[in-house]
Amino acid sequence: MYHNKIIKEKGMKSVKFALAPLSAMVLLSFCAQAGTQGNNDDTIIVRSSTIESTTVNELADYGNKLQVITREEIQRSGPSSDLNQVLQQYVPGLYVSLGQGAYGYGKYSFMGGRPDDTLILIDGVRLNNRLFGGIYLDTLPLIAIDRIEVLQGAQSLSFGTQAISGVINIVTKKPTSEVLSGEFSVGADTDKGRYGEGYVEKAFDNDIGKTGLMAWVTRSKSDGYQPYRDSDYNGTIGQKKRGYDVTSVGVQVTQTIADTAQLQGFYQYTQADLDMVSPNHHRQAMNKRDHHLATVSFEHFLTQDTSYSIRAHLNDWNTRYDRSRYLADGSVDIQNDDSYWGFRDYGVQAQIKSYLFGDNEFVVGTDNQWYKGKDEVMKIETDTAKANALYLQVRPDIPVLPELKPSLGVRYERFEGGQDATVWMASTKYEVNEKLNLRGQVGTAFKLPNAEQLYVKDESKQTIGDANLKAETSKNIEAGFDYLTKWENGGAWQFGATAYAREINDLITTVKVGKYDKWVNGDGEIRTKGVVLATKLNFDESWYVSGDITRNWLDTKNGATLNDIPELFTRGRIGYDAPAKQWGAELAVRYVGELKSGNDTYGHYTVFDASAYLYVDHAQQHKLTLLVENLFDRDYPAGLTSNGLEKVDNLGRPLTAELRYTYRF
Repeated sequence: MYHNKIIKEKGMKSVKFALAPLSAMVLLSFCAQAGTQGNNDDTIIVRSSTIESTTVNELADYGNKLQVITREEIQRSGPSSDLNQVLQQYVPGLYVSLGQGAYGYGKYSFMGGRPDDTLILIDGVRLNNRLFGGIYLDTLPLIAIDRIEVLQGAQSLSFGTQAISGVINIVTKKPTSEVLSGEFSVGADTDKGRYGEGYVEKAFDNDIGKTGLMAWVTRSKSDGYQPYRDSDYNGTIGQKKRGYDVTSVGVQVTQTIADTAQLQGFYQYTQADLDMVSPNHHRQAMNKRDHHLATVSFEHFLTQDTSYSIRAHLNDWNTRYDRSRYLADGSVDIQNDDSYWGFRDYGVQAQIKSYLFGDNEFVVGTDNQWYKGKDEVMKIETDTAKANALYLQVRPDIPVLPELKPSLGVRYERFEGGQDATVWMASTKYEVNEKLNLRGQVGTAFKLPNAEQLYVKDESKQTIGDANLKAETSKNIEAGFDYLTKWENGGAWQFGATAYAREINDLITTVKVGKYDKWVNGDGEIRTKGVVLATKLNFDESWYVSGDITRNWLDTKNGATLNDIPELFTRGRIGYDAPAKQWGAELAVRYVGELKSGNDTYGHYTVFDASAYLYVDHAQQHKLTLLVENLFDRDYPAGLTSNGLEKVDNLGRPLTAELRYTYRF
């Protein structure tokens, strides 16, 4: 009886923690509405954001650097591109390594951060899972994406754990066409890849507003390419190429209500069979995946001064893993037979924004998430967790400096198991004139230990966790400027620069204890700093060139180091769009400098890509697209892998040509 009482009390505390900010929001909204009583004008005028805006987009107004990848750029990235490839091409400061091609696990480094220092969102809710802290973007089809918003720098204030170096928000397409419309595509590549996708949409008026419906389906299948050199395979090898077979179906429903509110529902199911090729006595490895992703959001503008939003999400990932290898005598060793690993993340976020005491904007929010995971491949003892957070941000108005847009905020997050973190952030943007903006931000961020780091106890992998790990914290500062000038002939020049510095405390890392790798909080501090420069020049409405360069300086202390982060990488592109964009072509190049993985180094490569498109009719309903990846067939290392004897290069994609036909109606 006493035990049950404790459980109930803990449950009530968790509920109270989650409901407290909702109560505060209700009170705040009443205050805001009371402040507008006596105004006889029933028209609601939105002073800052709109229903179609996002939190990521809004933060750009207060000193946070925002990069937006448009739908046009997504379509131009290549016929069979997955999301990782788009990010690899277009985001300054972001390094993406695709060690085994499309629909494979990618490695990321944004603004000098580690792979799990970047938080991935879809329509404002997190995709990073709490089981391993991983980022899995390989099965999210591009056809469902309207744009990608990339926010530089530490963003734990608004988004919580793992937003150390930046946030990437994937904004899904919303149905807007009032007539039935859509798009269908088919394509093929020289890796024996076949592709097909399509969507239909329609929006129609009803008694309460406008309803939008959209549905899509995609299918991608390929034999893939060989990610290791013949000389690097060890022992008997049964399969050298890494193929994939991915199918996704999804639906998006939107309902606007009297132009002041919007309800949105998104659901996607993905089924994938992905090869996972190893260079060590490899026979076969297959990752069979089922992935359900759903979000629901509601945003309402109560008055011209006050709005609130509520979002809920479900990220349900299930994988069955088959793996076998050849032994020295030629027999087969079954290492995994339909072994399961997966996770289920779900949560509710709520936020209210209101102008109080004049033109001072206040933002209050709560973020509540629950997690459940299971892994039969790596043994993790505890399979559930939860996290609750509160945050407040103030965006003051300074009448004597109308060009200055500052913000200040604080966030408290509690993670089941006694872990918690409190962070703060201050940022500002100063509009010098219509061409030049100065921006900067300073504050702290945090990363909570994931389930693997806390609870793993795997004898076969000789890895153990520590349930007493503290949250990793960091101090961050970032400053920069953006310049934009336009000319009468349709040309423009834009240039931006950002410098950052980060100091990480209680670094979560591994140390050797006997024969085991043990997760610990490292001693001392790890410092990183860097600079990102980016520019684009449109000579007129047809010709353009762009480029960016990132330089990172990485610190090593007490044996702790940050792996797989390039010291230098740069990209450039030149393109042409014919009048009315009837056809176009582009040449892109990227250089990646030295990277370190433990005591090993790799990198130092340059890769060229080329693309072209052609509308075969003046109505632009029929389109041909060509992409040539690795134009000069460069043999380059995108990562390192052990073959049981030594580290060998994990090769990037070789010369590959892809052709696609698209029909729009």
